[in-house]
Amino acid sequence: MTEILRSDTAHLLDWSGAAPLASTYGEKGARLLVLPRVWTPPFALVSTATVAEIINNPGGEVLGELASVASHLASQTGALILRSSVVGESIWDRGTYKSIVVDDSEIISSQFIQSIAEIVRSAEGHQCALILQSFIEPDEAGELGNLLRISRTRDHWEYSVRRDETVVEVGRLNSQRDVAPPKGVPIRARVGLPRERLFGSFAAWLNNEILRGHRNRVNCEWVRRGDTFFVVQIDVEDDDIYGINPLQLDVEPSITAHLQDGEILRAGLGPSRKQWDKLRVLDELDEGHTRPSGSLFYVPIEQVIVENREALRTDFQRLLEKNIVVRTSTEAGKKITNLPKTDCLSPDAAVDWCLENAEGLRSRHPNEQLAFIAHRYIASRSSAWVRADPDTPIVEVHGIWGLPDGIQFCPFDIWEIHIPTEEITEYTNYKSNVLLLQPNGTWRYQRVRNEVARFQSIGKSDVLDLAKRSHAIASRMKQACHIMWFVGCLDEEGISSNIPWYWTKAHSTENLDRGNYQMTIVKNSSDLSYLGEMKGRYQRLAIVLKPDSVDLLRNNDFLEAVARSVKPLDVPVILEGSTLAHAFYQLTKHGCTVIADAEKDHSRARRQMNFGKLVRDGIPEKIARQQEQHSVATVPRGARLGYLIGKFIEEVLEAREADKPDLRAELADIFEVLRAVSAVSGEAIEDVIAEADRKRAKVGGFDEGKVLITTSLPTAQSSAHPKASRVITGAQIERVGPAAYRVPFSYLGFAEIGQAKVLKFEGVDHDIQITLQRDCVELTMVRHPVQLRLQV
Repeated sequence: MTEILRSDTAHLLDWSGAAPLASTYGEKGARLLVLPRVWTPPFALVSTATVAEIINNPGGEVLGELASVASHLASQTGALILRSSVVGESIWDRGTYKSIVVDDSEIISSQFIQSIAEIVRSAEGHQCALILQSFIEPDEAGELGNLLRISRTRDHWEYSVRRDETVVEVGRLNSQRDVAPPKGVPIRARVGLPRERLFGSFAAWLNNEILRGHRNRVNCEWVRRGDTFFVVQIDVEDDDIYGINPLQLDVEPSITAHLQDGEILRAGLGPSRKQWDKLRVLDELDEGHTRPSGSLFYVPIEQVIVENREALRTDFQRLLEKNIVVRTSTEAGKKITNLPKTDCLSPDAAVDWCLENAEGLRSRHPNEQLAFIAHRYIASRSSAWVRADPDTPIVEVHGIWGLPDGIQFCPFDIWEIHIPTEEITEYTNYKSNVLLLQPNGTWRYQRVRNEVARFQSIGKSDVLDLAKRSHAIASRMKQACHIMWFVGCLDEEGISSNIPWYWTKAHSTENLDRGNYQMTIVKNSSDLSYLGEMKGRYQRLAIVLKPDSVDLLRNNDFLEAVARSVKPLDVPVILEGSTLAHAFYQLTKHGCTVIADAEKDHSRARRQMNFGKLVRDGIPEKIARQQEQHSVATVPRGARLGYLIGKFIEEVLEAREADKPDLRAELADIFEVLRAVSAVSGEAIEDVIAEADRKRAKVGGFDEGKVLITTSLPTAQSSAHPKASRVITGAQIERVGPAAYRVPFSYLGFAEIGQAKVLKFEGVDHDIQITLQRDCVELTMVRHPVQLRLQV
């Protein structure tokens, strides 16, 4: 049985109704059925079973029937596009499966079945349905999505505009206040309507009418022809079962606290830390305590000879075991660029590499002292670059999961730490990939599970540790520094530590205006050859660096090639990586204009906090020592009593809220306020205490908790004896008239801090909320809710 659904006869479905059809027509095909027909080019859906029958029997009647439908669709626009619709396809598979444009003549030829077969082959064995869609040659094309990488909030959307295969324009919008377009009317641009509001109205329809009640997020592909926009595809973002959770990565112990010499390899300790450049940096970062700082060994290249092969292999095996990284170092104070280094090697491979490279290094640099520096790959959960300046109390930390090279070009998290107060301001980013060591010793990006991609890559305690230690290092070096860290390393006993690994003098990290650029992605050096042609067509062209090879992450030649290409064209580089890391520095050093896309636009350091309350005399000085900005006023003695009464209430409330360990200190604060009241009043505190003792002897204290409820004069018929005592457990606000309430002082002793109590009044459409806070009472006017009536 042929299963072909045509858009002109198929029912318009809601999101739930389309979902069951995904097993027959694929996810993309089923979701097209939710779109009003005037919003999408005419289409037909071909089931997986029908596609399989066509492939198995290309000369059968089914192909003829399909060709008839295809010809009808192609005749409406002049061409047809065949799209794959794979069962079980997710948004993570975007770009994996094929789409092919065919014209009328190809539909009636063998090319038609060949195109279908090519699409099915791209599905790599997965069940594949087919979408036939009238092809609209676009003036523009692009995407619109509210994926989790864009925002935690579903109303935040990102749109892109593509005018050829590489150049895009990207913008963001919030659809909360947009109104959905009428479903029977095409989506059209009009004069005065910003693109954001056009896309926002469609986004509002998706959120409020299609996705309401569903957990899905979507990414839509659109095309524009003239003034009309068409949606051609909807991809669904659902639970991600293939991404990894970096918080659950197994971190192998790689730090050895106590090093020992081998026969050829020597422990990188003592004088060697000052002799070799790649060891000296660790000596400079040495914090002068027993915390481990990486397990490094060295061997001068003149000792790397064939006669020492077996001894060298034994050393690698015994001292480092596996995942061995070998680097080439000059003498401290000398500089030779592009010296060879390795990925992770086995002991045998490390020996072979050293022997292969030693002879060449000796011949190319006969007058230089060189050494190989070897260490176990530093396994860590996260990595960071930190900017610290001894002249400022603010330290900035940039962090990412996995290897630190990932921070060169990938989004990262930012923290600002005020060292004296240990106050942390955070800017968490969506981090879609993590750079990890693979079993074969290479490095590869792996996708982060979608739902954890916005989690912080470094915990707050580690962030504070990095900030404090980096500030101490910068203070010791007496200059602003950028310091690279491995975060969450383990030693043989499973003890975690953060390891400083490299530092450089701080460079400028000024962030430039991102503007509204048309962007093209540069993955490798060959992509740079097209920039001249594109610059001629696009005034505000920018490149986005996304290296497609791990080898390019620290490749200075690649960054120099980028600089040579973009500088003459005045094309800025948009960099998603950290401004503290190597790539940013190299690009700016070569004179490139670099726009840090993932960088914060402005500091989110704690906003000004208004107090207006009395504090102890030494508090302003303490704040000054913490290098916080502040302003202070002095209350004249004659006006001081009012502030002291307010302070007394504040301190009593704090004592009420205090736990047992803190109660004594809070009671001491109350007593200190009483001392100040006594002084302002001209009474010695000793005389006040003596008077309190006399009154206690005369009428008692407050030990028994007696509350006077009422008093009145007795009548001739009543008794003067007191009424029976009762137990009360609180104090309430009392209504004493249509527009009046009585709030006893004792209410403040029972009211919960931050919990509003509503006071209602007759004949008005507002209530008053009274809320006790720690240092004030808030009064808020609240309008009654109004039920809107719809006219019919």
